[in-house]
Amino acid sequence: MNSNFVCLPLKQKRFWWEMITFSMHDFNMRS
Repeated sequence: MNSNFVCLPLKQKRFWWEMITFSMHDFNMRS
């Protein structure tokens, strides 16, 4: 099995998680 095939979804999941947490943090800082 290709390791990149397994690794890619994990990277995307982390990317989205960081985007969400950053957005929520930014929202809390403004309000």
